[in-house]
Amino acid sequence: MCFENLLPAVTEKGLSSSNIRKVLQDSYGNIWIGNYSCGLDFISHRPPVFQICGDRPVYGMYRGEEGHLWVGGENELLLYKNDSLAKRFDICCDMLCSYGWVAAIIDDGQGFLLLGLSDDGILRTELRTGKTERVPMGVRDVRIITFFRDTDEKIWIGTVLGLYSYTKGIVRKETELNSKLEEKSVYGILRDRQGKLWVGTYGWGLKVFDDNNRVIAELNPDTGFPDGTVNSLFEDSQGGVWIATRAGLGYVPDTRYPERYSFYGYDHGLEDVFIRAVQEDVNGEIWISTNNGISHWDKKEQKFDNYDYRDGIPMGNFIEGSACRGVDGTLYFGSLKGICHFNPQELDTSYRVTPVQIMECRAMDGRTGKGDRLILPEENGNIELPYDRNSFRITFSVPDYAQNKRIEYAYKIEGLEDNWVNIGEESQMVLRNIPPGTYIFRVKARLRNGDWDESHVAAVPFCIHPPLWRTWYAYTFYGLLLLCGLYLWMCTYKRKQATRTALAAEEKRIRDEQELNNERLRFYTNVTHELRTPLTLILGPLEDLTGDGLLPESYRRKVGLIYRNALQLLDLINRLLDFRKVETRNRRLKVTKGWLGKLVMEVGLRYKELNRNPKVDFRVEVPSEEGRMYFDSEVVTTILNNLLGNAMKYTAEGNIALRLQYGEEGGRPYAEIIVEDTGYGIAPHALPHIFERYYQAEGKHQASGSGLGLALVKSLADLHGGMLRVESELGRGSVFVFRLWADCTYPEALHMEGATEGTDKKTEDAVAEIDNRPLLLVVEDNDDIRDYVASSFDDEYHVVTAVNGKVGWEETQRLVPDIIISDIMMPEMDGVELCRKVKEDMRTSHIPVILLTAKDSIRDKEEGYESGADSYLTKPFSAKLLYSRVRNLLEMRKRLALQITGKTKELTHEAAQTGIHLNKLDEEFLRRFTEVVTEYINREKLDIPFMAAEMNMSVSTLYRKLKGLTGLSGNEFIRKIKLKHSLRLLTEQGLNVTEAAYASGFNDLGHFRRCFKEEYGVSPSKYAKQ
Repeated sequence: MCFENLLPAVTEKGLSSSNIRKVLQDSYGNIWIGNYSCGLDFISHRPPVFQICGDRPVYGMYRGEEGHLWVGGENELLLYKNDSLAKRFDICCDMLCSYGWVAAIIDDGQGFLLLGLSDDGILRTELRTGKTERVPMGVRDVRIITFFRDTDEKIWIGTVLGLYSYTKGIVRKETELNSKLEEKSVYGILRDRQGKLWVGTYGWGLKVFDDNNRVIAELNPDTGFPDGTVNSLFEDSQGGVWIATRAGLGYVPDTRYPERYSFYGYDHGLEDVFIRAVQEDVNGEIWISTNNGISHWDKKEQKFDNYDYRDGIPMGNFIEGSACRGVDGTLYFGSLKGICHFNPQELDTSYRVTPVQIMECRAMDGRTGKGDRLILPEENGNIELPYDRNSFRITFSVPDYAQNKRIEYAYKIEGLEDNWVNIGEESQMVLRNIPPGTYIFRVKARLRNGDWDESHVAAVPFCIHPPLWRTWYAYTFYGLLLLCGLYLWMCTYKRKQATRTALAAEEKRIRDEQELNNERLRFYTNVTHELRTPLTLILGPLEDLTGDGLLPESYRRKVGLIYRNALQLLDLINRLLDFRKVETRNRRLKVTKGWLGKLVMEVGLRYKELNRNPKVDFRVEVPSEEGRMYFDSEVVTTILNNLLGNAMKYTAEGNIALRLQYGEEGGRPYAEIIVEDTGYGIAPHALPHIFERYYQAEGKHQASGSGLGLALVKSLADLHGGMLRVESELGRGSVFVFRLWADCTYPEALHMEGATEGTDKKTEDAVAEIDNRPLLLVVEDNDDIRDYVASSFDDEYHVVTAVNGKVGWEETQRLVPDIIISDIMMPEMDGVELCRKVKEDMRTSHIPVILLTAKDSIRDKEEGYESGADSYLTKPFSAKLLYSRVRNLLEMRKRLALQITGKTKELTHEAAQTGIHLNKLDEEFLRRFTEVVTEYINREKLDIPFMAAEMNMSVSTLYRKLKGLTGLSGNEFIRKIKLKHSLRLLTEQGLNVTEAAYASGFNDLGHFRRCFKEEYGVSPSKYAKQ
């Protein structure tokens, strides 16, 4: 009979008071006893299956042959008969230490009990007399952990120092086995049915030995076993081995294959994985003790059933290996709070949970979180709550109090969630902030380790009413409001659409006007493009005639008049084209960092020289000290040309001044260019319009013009990010001020910065004898311009012509000219494509290319330069300027050739330092040529035909390539490379003159000396001594 007092302060089992006032038996057979001042005592109608003997720690445990239970405690040995203490043996006097406990007990088969002590070796107690004596081990203070009786009556002893054995009263250390144990603390020993010895250690897992003490299997973390700390080993009735660890329970079903094991933990239902001991009941079921209680392995369901203090199990930890089975099937497990014993056959698995019932529902206080007001259901059984009281607590229970501590509950709220939630033994549920809606709260119960009682599910429907603004009539109001808003939006949208249509019509009108104006400008531009080609043919011969000294003076004056008017026409065309480029945004700033004053002074002095009116005093004032700034010299020059041209045109007498001054405004430095005159001036009504296109002020002093000059000036000033203003007074003159910011860097603008002896001589001579003059290829589809350019260069150049780019490319490959002049716009292949082919072919990549075109936009020039063009001239062009460009490009090639022949392999670095550059293909050609010569330097016939074959070129192409790059013949260049090689052998490797000559491919020592002295100015022997 076990009494349970319901006051928490009373913990003893039994009647809490002898002053009994009332006794009551409920419908389930439970007895309730009311005591005076001591609360209630409760007697369950089902006595607990798990019982506890004693209240002291129990360590070692052993069942004797008579069925008696021997228990090892602290400084004592206890004998239990029929689950009652029969005798106590005090072993203090036989212990070497003042304190210890009996950790392991076993019968030696000779009438003695062996007692394994903690840190105190082994004692032997005679069963008949109770006399106790010490068993010598050869070492003191050994901690004994476990015993195991072998089939030959040999007793194995597990200690912290390794394995020992006991036979006929003698203890022997198993040295051979211990040498194979990395960890000497042995916690488990057993012999399987095949005769293999299993040894479990603390920290190094499990080892299996055969009859010859050889390790045949290991189970530890290194071999994949989950844990290396073995607490005990147990062999079941089927021969399987159970391994208790601190991380779960291992099981080897067939000991013939130790590596085939299963491991059980939390995933299999264990509430605690620190396994203390393993035991088997009479039905072959496995029971284990853990830190949390006792668990049963349900083999069929492959899960554990767990039992703890709520089932009568002591709350203290259980002990490693402390377990045994009585003759009647009772299982015993040792713990720190006594012996827990039970008979598994007495567990009633058919015992069912009583139906769960909902006890009450209370509203929750929003501030304190406590239930305050009891909520009663309505007549229909539903709980009705307003939206602001949507937190409440539901309490439920089973009516049989005997099941109270063994019950688990699960709930779900239909309408909010679909899954059941297990809340354990918690018998109430707090629902907080439930949204408005209709729900059903359901709860079900089960006994621990049992099945859920699906046939008795308690339920309570409840409804959370929405606030006023979420009711159906509120949503109706919202719908009407939305319709009104939609109507207003449609009205507003129609008004906006009408406004947008009107704006689109206005924009279309402006666009049409702009397109009309652009079409007019496009027409003017096309006409001027067409005019440039005949102007070229006019200006070129006129320029030649003006310089002809044989022409009579009268004709020279007429030719000069024609030439000046042609230049004026060209200026008008250029002005119109510049204006078109600015208007169409095709013009891009090309800025450099320089001295603005220098440019202003040059332009001013040029106009001062052009001034032929003695009544006009022309002054240029530029400060002596100024800072460098970014500006587009072409834009500034065009602006000054127009402003100074107008000043000279409209100033009959007086002064014209061009000044440059610097200042600062708002912390920003600026430069101002001022053009001031004392001319006729501008009427006040005309001042706002003078920068408009085609505007010309009316008056008696109005000169002829296009009306584009000042419009172009204004557009260019805006393009440059500058400010342009004018002050004028009729009859007193005008002042134009162009301001530029000195600290502006214009990030969007384009920033300009600022071979062998013995070569077949006949081959080279045949190539060289064609013409000693530079070979010039002219590619132009216009017959007149092609003939004019050819005739201009025919005296000093050997000129070859081509009618388009395709023919020009064929001629380039055949002749390898010294320079190419090509038009851009041609049929079949344009000049840009021709230039790109020339520059991308190693045979022709060294040839300079000059492009001619009537297209002079920034984009056109960029395309030309990107294709590799060396120069770019716009039509109409000056024949003298073209002649100068050709001469300068060829002079640059000559200087580059001198650098190449002077330094051979170092040519790229030094050429870069002088500002003359080789392209990548030419660098690769010279590098490859030099490598081939060096590789075959001792070849008997290292000549141009051989080199042409190695370089994959024809002899003539290789000759012209080398001549164009180095100015030398093939033989001469090969000889320079060989001499350079000999110089390196003399100075760096210390060879004598003879060795260096022969190693460099010279077979005649005298010839080598002459060549060396001719190249370096001294004989090779003297050079080596320097």
